[in-house]
Amino acid sequence: RGDPNHDEKEITTLLTECLQRDPAFSSAAEALGLFHEEKGRAAQAEDVYRRVLAANPRAVRVADRLLNLLQKQARFAEASQVADLLSSAGRDVTSSRVDIALREDRPEDAVALLRNHIAEKPNDGGARFLLAQLLSRGGAPYDNVKKLLDEAEGLLPNSSVISLARTEMLEREQRLAEAEALCNREVETKQNYAAHLLRGRFYFRRDKLAEAERDFKRLPELPENPAEGWFLLGRFYAESGRPAEAMATMQRCGRGCIDRRWVLSDLRVAHHRLLERRHWARVVAALQIQWAYRS
Repeated sequence: RGDPNHDEKEITTLLTECLQRDPAFSSAAEALGLFHEEKGRAAQAEDVYRRVLAANPRAVRVADRLLNLLQKQARFAEASQVADLLSSAGRDVTSSRVDIALREDRPEDAVALLRNHIAEKPNDGGARFLLAQLLSRGGAPYDNVKKLLDEAEGLLPNSSVISLARTEMLEREQRLAEAEALCNREVETKQNYAAHLLRGRFYFRRDKLAEAERDFKRLPELPENPAEGWFLLGRFYAESGRPAEAMATMQRCGRGCIDRRWVLSDLRVAHHRLLERRHWARVVAALQIQWAYRS
């Protein structure tokens, strides 16, 4: 008791015994397979899922797990077979089929799947939004997908990602005044974390650092996620070539609820658009030393 290795073995043994007694026991299979996945044992998880599906083809939650596992491994032909199984059981697998089509470089099939899905389920705002994104990435101008975005926003009024997509589409077409007006409208009407982050990132991309800083400074003041707000403000300072302010702000972040390992990892992979790498190295190294000393 209290030994992680012993606990792991006990859990595995118990769930395996349940499946030996009842090979169609889908809840035990789902739990055991997920446990194997979390431990990095994908082959063992797949074996569990397939054995139970052979005994109980209508174990849709197990089939969901197997489909997700196969998609992560880019085994799309097998994933399509599992999607067919789920579809025959009445499960909506459009998102999986779209994902498979895109990862197999079949965007036209993905668009067709989404159009058919929207015809059957006209109130699916997420599908309309994804269709607009795919058409835009395929070269459709913003004005041609604006109707889809408007419809998606009407169905998903609190979704911040739609405003983000609009801004990026307008930027790609160099309609910068419209993109800025959209960001300002988001802040004025919603006055929330997502709106300030949207506008701050827009100004940062346009090299309007003073305007961006005002929005990034608002993030830790807002209730949605102050710890992440400190982190994003610190990253803004680092990417703007202000390492001393970055480090001071990251220290505030480190005292919050964010996992310090995540902060350091994100710092290492962050883009260096405006910042020389030696500044990042100084910030990360100093934070590692201080946090290790205080732990």
